[in-house]
Amino acid sequence: MAISAGNEPATGPPAAPVEVVMVPAPSSKSARWHRTLFSAMALAAIIVLGLTSLYLAMSADRNDPAAAPTASPSVADNSEFIADVTYPDGSKVRPGSVFRKVWRIRNIGTTFWADRRLTRVNPGPCRSPEMVSIPPTAPGQTVDIAVEVQAIDEVGHCLIYWKMTDAEGRALLPDKRPVFLDVQVGAP
Repeated sequence: MAISAGNEPATGPPAAPVEVVMVPAPSSKSARWHRTLFSAMALAAIIVLGLTSLYLAMSADRNDPAAAPTASPSVADNSEFIADVTYPDGSKVRPGSVFRKVWRIRNIGTTFWADRRLTRVNPGPCRSPEMVSIPPTAPGQTVDIAVEVQAIDEVGHCLIYWKMTDAEGRALLPDKRPVFLDVQVGAP
């Protein structure tokens, strides 16, 4: 006979017996193993992400100075490329011809530019001076910088990079991409 809460006989069908199952608490050894496994998996994921990032960063073309990453430049000494005034990228020039490449750059920093140069940073088939002077440029001013280039004597391609340096050739604005000349040599 079932007993009700008030110690009176229960009416209705008898209650089903309750089965109690004892589940052992996880051992400290098992819990440590799970924490160790989780930590190892998290560390492996971090290593894979780090190596993937490193691979992507190193796979950039190191022979192309323009492919270098650009970090945040200093506010005190800074430049901004404005335009290719002459011979934009892909222009055609005649074999053996001499032409004048002009870039327009703005001083967007707070430093007055004096005794600065553009210095050629790569060899190439077209001939040009190793350095060209940058006219004195106050903060906020725009300047045109020109270089005389002689094309190769046969059909081909000329790609020349220049970086800003001081009069002694020490690099200035190292995080900035170089300016460059990119022309096709052939019949225009």
